[in-house]
Amino acid sequence: MAYAWKRDRPSRILSSRNLLFFFSISLLLIFFFFFLSPSSNPNPNFTQQSSLKTLTLTPFRSIQSFDCFKCPQSYPVIANVVEGVRYPFFYSLADLGTLPDKPHKNIVRMLKGKPFRKPDISVTIQEVLEKMRADGTDGFVVDVGANVGMATFAAAVMGFRVLSFEPVFENLQRICDGVFFNRVGDRVTLFEAAASDRLGNITFHKSRVAHKEIRYMFLNWPESVFSARGNVPWRMLLHVILWGTGVYVEKGIEGNQKSFDLVSKRGVHQVNVLDMAVFAASQIMEDKQLVGRLDNSAVSATGAKMAFKTNEEIELQVRSIPLDEVISESDRVLLLKIDVQGWEYHVLRGASKLLSRKGGEAPYLIYEEDERLLKASNSSAKEIREFLSSMGYQHCTQHGTDAHCTKN
Repeated sequence: MAYAWKRDRPSRILSSRNLLFFFSISLLLIFFFFFLSPSSNPNPNFTQQSSLKTLTLTPFRSIQSFDCFKCPQSYPVIANVVEGVRYPFFYSLADLGTLPDKPHKNIVRMLKGKPFRKPDISVTIQEVLEKMRADGTDGFVVDVGANVGMATFAAAVMGFRVLSFEPVFENLQRICDGVFFNRVGDRVTLFEAAASDRLGNITFHKSRVAHKEIRYMFLNWPESVFSARGNVPWRMLLHVILWGTGVYVEKGIEGNQKSFDLVSKRGVHQVNVLDMAVFAASQIMEDKQLVGRLDNSAVSATGAKMAFKTNEEIELQVRSIPLDEVISESDRVLLLKIDVQGWEYHVLRGASKLLSRKGGEAPYLIYEEDERLLKASNSSAKEIREFLSSMGYQHCTQHGTDAHCTKN
């Protein structure tokens, strides 16, 4: 027992040697989790060949970008994933059609459990960018006349940075929806402006069609969501949408009441809305908001009414800016897409510096070439082709109503 005192001797846990050991292990764990952590991108097709790692956009000189965090939330929100594209994405509808009689076709598709129909421009954008990526080409995409983001998100979910120009506030709200749904806030920069050939303001027109005011639509709203709303702070009039049956809710309700009187040819019936597949609610507001065909807004009043039969358009002032005022000479632009209902010539003139870049640095150009819309804006396809030729774009091919132009 002469050496029993050694067993009672306290161990030196905080010795210099032990501290160094613990510090080394902690440092290794930090590096391990940092490099092996999974990507937070929700798109399974996204690869790390993104232009984000190598490109930094020059600070904007003449305009501030649109802040989605300060933008009021749009409603109703009807969004879905699109079908038939290699890199899937979501977008939110701005045009609901004429409710409840003639809803937008994509709403009908949702009721059947189908995705939104693939927009042609989305397929085209992804095909063009896929070829560029295969060649190792890197740069930005510019979307002029972004509408609700069908071209913007097609590019963004592939990992490309996108500059989107859209003057209609309601459309910007839907783009902000898509920025969140697709998790691409670090890749999409919005501008509330109409691209043109001069800096200032321009008169813009939004077409309007008459329809019943439907403010909310929900698909299979679960019990948990309904209960979570609690005491709804506004009075709502609920309409059960059963297309083709002529059945509608007759009375208004408050709070989270769940049963309603339905009027049909067979009389009044009590139903629980949670058992219905689809219902919509119309918020009764003192300040009625315009609900129009926002996909056909245009600088020209004639152009704003051309695609849809309507005798009414809303005139407003929007900011206009040339692309050359936003895009620096050091910014590499891979693709320039323009769809502005006949205002294409003015957009192109405002991008003269960008378009005059030499072949390997000039963007691939896609623009709508609809002679009717161009005429409504006092221009023509011939005038555009002559201008592009002077910029060095000698190769243009027609794809439906779109033209694709490139340099050697």
